[in-house]
Formats: sequence, structure tokens, C-alpha cells
Amino acid sequence: METAEVKIVKKPSFQVTGLKWEGGFRQAAKGRIRDTIEEFIDREEEVENPTDTSRMWGLSYHTMPDGFTHYTGYEVEGEAELPDGMEAVIVPEYTYAVYSHRKGQDIGSSYARLSQWIQENGYVPFKEEDLPDYDPLPMKFELYNYENILSEVPEFDIYIPVTKK
Repeated sequence: METAEVKIVKKPSFQVTGLKWEGGFRQAAKGRIRDTIEEFIDREEEVENPTDTSRMWGLSYHTMPDGFTHYTGYEVEGEAELPDGMEAVIVPEYTYAVYSHRKGQDIGSSYARLSQWIQENGYVPFKEEDLPDYDPLPMKFELYNYENILSEVPEFDIYIPVTKK
């Protein structure tokens, strides 16, 4: 894989306000996350102080052996009232390996390529202390263009927190 495909980016801490989904890979495959995204879109105007409503985050944390916790929402600025049933996730400052997944690419292959690049270039995925070792990429963040998030063939940027070996 060409090095130019992956960028190393340092992003300051940010907050995402959105909806939480938690479950297994089978439930996710059956569209449960999509349902959560659709619900968020129906309620998006309730989010105060979004920084950019043209982009939505999908934050996945592998918190169980056969599943994960996922948050869908907007990056927000400053203090804001949390809408009923929504959660705020504070993402600390991280260094990320960023890869752009494009239409027509297999999502699993995109993650495998990024994981391989991380290993071959002197990085390891960052793991928060309280996150169990259920997945080699314990945190997977995806940044979507708003008009593309529900596409059957989505494009999005994958952000994997990393540290130097």
C-alpha cells in the first residue's frame, strides 16, 4: 500500500453529541446502527452548537467480545444542553492514522489495509486503559459527509488513534 493513502493527523480534543447504540456484530449487520443514524437525523436540530452539520461522526469502541458501543452525532463547540436521550462523548487529543474509504471499496479491506499500514510504519493502535482487548483496532472513528452517511456504498474517512511503537 502506498504511504500517500494514509495520513498521520493530530486532532485536538473534541466533543460529539449524539445517539448511542450498543450491541453485537450480528445486530449491527441487521441495520441497528443505521436505525440509530436515521433517528439522529430526525432529531439533529436538537443538537446545540454543532461545528459543521455537513459532517457526522461514527465513534465505535469495542467494549464487548462480540460487539461494540457506537455513537452517531455532530462535533459540537462549548457547553450545551444535552437533548433528551442523547449523550456527549469527549474524545481526547489523539494522533490518528487516517484513511479515506471510497465508494466501491470493501469496508473490511479498507480497515485491513489501514491496520497493515499502521503495523508496517512503526505505530500501534492506541488503547484506552479501560477498554478490553477485544479487537486489534479497539477504537474506530468514521467521519462521513452528511449526504453520504446512509448510502449503500458509503465514502468516509477512517480515523484510528495511534501511538509510536
